Amino acid sequence: MRVFERIGQGYARPGRAMIRRPTLLMFIGVAAAYATGGYLGLKLAIPPGFASAVFPAAGIALAAVFVFGPSMLPAIFAGSFLLNLYVGTDGLTSVQFASLYVPVTIGAGAAIQSYVAVGLIHRFVGRDSDLDDRKELAIFQFV
Repeated sequence: MRVFERIGQGYARPGRAMIRRPTLLMFIGVAAAYATGGYLGLKLAIPPGFASAVFPAAGIALAAVFVFGPSMLPAIFAGSFLLNLYVGTDGLTSVQFASLYVPVTIGAGAAIQSYVAVGLIHRFVGRDSDLDDRKELAIFQFV
């Protein structure tokens, strides 16, 4: 059974609304939303560290990959990279080549995290789920 059917310029699950293929504007929007959500999440961090109990950017990344598929992974990487570059270099004032290693690694980790999370949701909840059943919601929250 095909999960997505090609319809015009996008994809749709049978009997469901069409999901458009990501465009450059959507890519920029997801990257900006991730960076903004991450920045706001870091504002909630407990001083003096960068650990935050609430990190909205992870939810933004999960939603983007869940709705638009793996084609949004580069946007998540870009948003995380820019966020961590900004935080790690005191507002982009002292960017050096050696300072790029940490943002690249964290960006890759954010993209992998969202990809694995969506894979687990697809495996345990199902690809064609609307998350409208209590059992599906419980499994979704557990995963």
